[in-house]
Formats: sequence, C-alpha cells, structure tokens
Amino acid sequence: MTGFVNAQPVQLQLNAASSRAASKSVSPIQTQFKAYKVHFGKDGKEELEAASDASAGDLIEYWALHRNTSSRRLLNVDFAIPIPWGTSLWQGSVQPAHGKLVEAAIGVASKGRDQDRSRVVWRVEIMEPGQRVELKLRVRIDPDPSMPATPHNPFAPRKP
Repeated sequence: MTGFVNAQPVQLQLNAASSRAASKSVSPIQTQFKAYKVHFGKDGKEELEAASDASAGDLIEYWALHRNTSSRRLLNVDFAIPIPWGTSLWQGSVQPAHGKLVEAAIGVASKGRDQDRSRVVWRVEIMEPGQRVELKLRVRIDPDPSMPATPHNPFAPRKP
C-alpha cells in the first residue's frame, strides 16, 4: 500500500512466547506498542491522539515499551521499529538518538518478512531484570503518487 498507513488505534501487548508456542520457550521481553497522530496547536504545542485514521502528510509517532520480565540480566538485546512502506522517517525523531536506520534491501524478494523493510534498530547492551526500555520515532505519510495532486470532485459541474 502506497500513500497511507493502516492507522487503526494501536495498543498491543506482545509476548514472543505466544508467537512461538511450538518452541516452548518463554520470551523474557514483554512489549507494548502504540501509534499516535501528532498535531500542532495554534500555540505550536504538540498534541498526540490515537492514530485512528491517517492520510498523506500526517505525522505519526510510534512508541514501544519493552520490559525484561525475567529474573536474569539480558545482554546485547536488539529492538527495532519498522518504517512502514509509504512513509518517511521524520529526521531527528529517533529516541533514544543512538538508534540506527537500516535501509531496506532494494530488489530483494521480501517473502513478506519485516526484515526486508527499512527499520530503526537499537541495541541495549545490558538489560537488568525489570528494566524498561522506551523507544520512539516519527514518520510522515508520503503522498500517493497515483493520486492527483488536487482533489477531483466527480460531481462538480463540467465546463462545456
């Protein structure tokens, strides 16, 4: 999909163990993920609302909270937030700033895997039991090149 993002209200509680039930291993990481639409008030102050709808030009903030739910220290843990197709990373929005943009491999068969799209990756060298890691970034929804630059009203009177 080019030009828009499925921006339904997003609040997920993820536990990697639920997606890998067959492996019988329990993930030590619990994750929450949210998406917000960013507005700027008349006074220039930022306001966030659930991203229930979005269109070209909108600024979307993705927020992820990861928590070590195990009783052991985790080493060299990588976290990523994918940059959805049809969006562009908003410069300066990556928090913490040490996150690195990994570009998608162009011309590689994706096989529907997220690792074949651009993403921002953070490495946490040491994650203590109970420690929380909060990550954020913003993307701007790109205009859809297949849509006309100005809206066309099919019901407008036609000129003779």
